[in-house]
Amino acid sequence: MTVSDVWMTPTPFKESRLWRFSSSAVLLLVSVCSKVIFGLNKPSVYRKEAFNRCVAKRPQSKPLITVSNHYSMIDDFLVSYMLPWKQLRNRPSIRWLPGAKDVCCRTKPTSLFFQLGRVIPVVRGDGVYQHGMDFCASRLDEGEWVHIYPEGKVNTTKDFMRLKWGVGRLIADSKVSPLVLPYWHLGMENMFPTKKPYYPRVGNKITVVFGEPIDFEEDLRQLREQKKTEEEVRKYVTDKIQEVFAKLKSETETRHKGFCATIDT
Repeated sequence: MTVSDVWMTPTPFKESRLWRFSSSAVLLLVSVCSKVIFGLNKPSVYRKEAFNRCVAKRPQSKPLITVSNHYSMIDDFLVSYMLPWKQLRNRPSIRWLPGAKDVCCRTKPTSLFFQLGRVIPVVRGDGVYQHGMDFCASRLDEGEWVHIYPEGKVNTTKDFMRLKWGVGRLIADSKVSPLVLPYWHLGMENMFPTKKPYYPRVGNKITVVFGEPIDFEEDLRQLREQKKTEEEVRKYVTDKIQEVFAKLKSETETRHKGFCATIDT
């Protein structure tokens, strides 16, 4: 068995005390790093109250899926930065994150580190029904939070890409219709460029814009009454998120230009 095939993450009810402690330590380390890095830059977050409301104040049985664009290798640091310390100390409420196996599981130490950080290995190209996605679906069924980068990779060109259907599968298959919270960001690609040398920069303007939460419960009910296939349902959900992304992208670009102009003058 190769390292990339090793699945280390236990289901939460089978986590050992050592796993829980180690996972908390990794999440705390990432959180501290994110707070420090963003403190050395110039972030501006719009409609953050929607994020706080969905993460901390949604009904206990209501799952959450956050979706965003993916412009840098440390975009996930944004999540830790935006969460208050009180929330970060509550490990069971922290997001799960599907991550590419070929990136996160190159060695046994990196596999362990990422999986302790609640990153779930997925294989790009293996479709929406694979072990990692099934695990994410099971977490949603327990009312937990999963973050998705539906572009499916780091978008180094910043083109407006066609979204992958994995997010549609998770929404459509969830036992309880999840809240879906989209957001768009700009500036992360300057703070941590995708080209060598790989290290964080300081003094960069970062703009984050949240959309409104989406609940697909009524849409899914109607689609199934119309006898739509599972593939058609997934496509409908993914297309709707794509439409919201287009509006958020435009708004974020406008705000980012204005934010930079204000700071630079």
